[in-house]
This record gives sequence, structure tokens and C-alpha cells, in this order.
Amino acid sequence: LSMDPRTSEQIVCPAGFYCPIHSTEPRECPDSNGMYYCPEGSASYTVCPLGMVCNSTTETAPCPAGYYCRSGRAIECPVRYYCKEGSSKPTICPRGTTTTEKGSAECVKVEDNESGADLELRWNRKGE
Repeated sequence: LSMDPRTSEQIVCPAGFYCPIHSTEPRECPDSNGMYYCPEGSASYTVCPLGMVCNSTTETAPCPAGYYCRSGRAIECPVRYYCKEGSSKPTICPRGTTTTEKGSAECVKVEDNESGADLELRWNRKGE
């Protein structure tokens, strides 16, 4: 909420704008490739929360599975890590499991007879 100094009425700032205290006009939320958002009633613009993607200057959503989100950007999860929905950082697969491609939301069990060299070969072939 902001106060209109001319009328002393409270102003509810609309979504997509922010209204600094003692301002008379709403200011447009900066559009920095999803880094900021301004929900209704904002006194200042807000950095997109970790684990969230800012689809616009008015809406946020959980980071999609297979990605982690920082500063409103979705970054594909790297090989050997997994990213569940809403992740703010990739999580390394537990011992005995792995991923063989980027963008994985879960790890798979490593076969008992499969060596690290076999896995490397499988990862390299996927890239061909």
C-alpha cells in the first residue's frame, strides 16, 4: 500500500507495478528476463525467489522438474545430478545411482556389473 499525498488515500499498487512510499504514480516493474516480479500491492520490485521461475512481472511458478532456478531463470540439471520440481540447485545422485543425460528429475540405479568406464561410454554415446 502507498499513500496518495494529494488525497491522503491509500493506493493499492496494481500487479506488474510497484509503488514506493509517498509516490503518486505506480512505477512499472523492471523486466530483466524474469529476474524481478511485482505482485499486487508491491512497494518495491522483488527478486524472483530461488526455486521459482518468474513467467512475467506479475506471476511466479515452481521451477519445472529437470531444471533448477536462480534469479528467475531455469537452468537444465547437469548429468549425474537430478532436479525435482521447485529446485533451486541440482542434487547429486546418491551412491549407486546416476543420470545419463541432462535435465533429469530422478536418478537411475547403476547396474552391479557396470563400471564407471561403461557409464562414461554410455554418456559419450548419447552425445553422438
